[in-house]
Amino acid sequence: MLPALDERHSPFRMPTLGAPLAETAARIGRAVHGDALRRLTELGPDLVGGGVEAVFERHVVRGPRPIVWIGVGGSALGAQVIAEALLPDCDLRVIDNTDPACLARAFRGVDPSDCHFVLASKSGTTLETCAAAAVVDGLLPGGFAAHRDRVHVLVAEGDSPLHAFAQVNGLEVVPLPRTVGGRYSVFTPAGLLPLVLHGRDPADILAGAAAALELARAEPDACPGVRLGVTLALAHRLWGMGTHVLMPYTSELQRFADWFVQLWAESLGKRNARRGTLVETGPTPLAALGSTDQHSMVQLLVEGPRDKLPVFVTIARPSRDFAVPRSMLVPDVVAARTLGELLAVQCAATATSLAEDGRPSLRVELPMLTAESLGATLATFLVATVVAAEIYDVDAFDQPGVERGKRIAVDRLTTMRGGHVAAPPFTGLRTSGGTPFARATSA
Repeated sequence: MLPALDERHSPFRMPTLGAPLAETAARIGRAVHGDALRRLTELGPDLVGGGVEAVFERHVVRGPRPIVWIGVGGSALGAQVIAEALLPDCDLRVIDNTDPACLARAFRGVDPSDCHFVLASKSGTTLETCAAAAVVDGLLPGGFAAHRDRVHVLVAEGDSPLHAFAQVNGLEVVPLPRTVGGRYSVFTPAGLLPLVLHGRDPADILAGAAAALELARAEPDACPGVRLGVTLALAHRLWGMGTHVLMPYTSELQRFADWFVQLWAESLGKRNARRGTLVETGPTPLAALGSTDQHSMVQLLVEGPRDKLPVFVTIARPSRDFAVPRSMLVPDVVAARTLGELLAVQCAATATSLAEDGRPSLRVELPMLTAESLGATLATFLVATVVAAEIYDVDAFDQPGVERGKRIAVDRLTTMRGGHVAAPPFTGLRTSGGTPFARATSA
């Protein structure tokens, strides 16, 4: 159930690009493979499982309920991917933003007393998560403590506000491994708890992940993750294709594209190389959806600047399909086909249109969308990320820019004035010639 990487339209095969390297992506991948995956594979059971099996064994399923999930970034995106792809009946409501509308929308049309609640933050200090949890605790009759049999706190063990809050209120703590960063935590309870709450054994998705990681370790030349990471990184470094567009041709993987954006941006966008040299490097990831974005993003891909490399994600055999009947609404060539066939043709046509103009693309294909194939595909992209980091010569596991923004936010909250953050003066937007559009000053 491992995904396949279709490289027919890879930049390495585009004669118009005139690749300056004789080596193939696979050979380069083999050269960087040992060091690139060492830190990832050394995480072992923390990375693949993270204790979720024990949670599954002791959890008692009380029937499907809406899940209000309070978390952000890696503490929410993985769970959204899993729920969207594998749990079509899962009503997952995510509060991942300090926007009040986000919190209000999460409770629209549901009785809070009938919900599961998940509070997720590895550090236990994430501002968005802790602030939203405090608000919900105040809104719930009796707070979370009165609903403790349906509240799960995902946090690393240790001294943190979230961990202390769980202990004081008698809430179940599901430990998150400290060694696994949020964006890599999709195979820990931070990603897999929706399966557990629906009574689904996470063994299959973990088996798929383990198979993909073992392939990367044992046979890097045959590993689609190694080749994908090298190809994307070199396309940027050699040919200026620094915008990487992940475009699943299935709505069941729409959140997978969002997960990729965080993984790729936070892992590879860095000010400094590993030895401290100023590089300010990294690709720009974008999420799109086929066939919807054939009416928007594809126009830019086909005729815009040649700085983009799309990666299409397809499913060979969709889990469900519908035949298009003969009708005056559709041409004869469409009638008697299925929507799945039409979707596959649209993806192939987009890739061909790009190739005819000398524009490369890649395609990752899952044989079927199952727990095992999803696990293998997610792990394939983890491998691609750490391999690409070797090409960029950056640390794939830190995020100093994110941490700096958190510190500034806390500092500015201490300078509140008149109920508003004391913002610096706004001098207005200017045209290229310096003419101001507007001027204003802080109150």
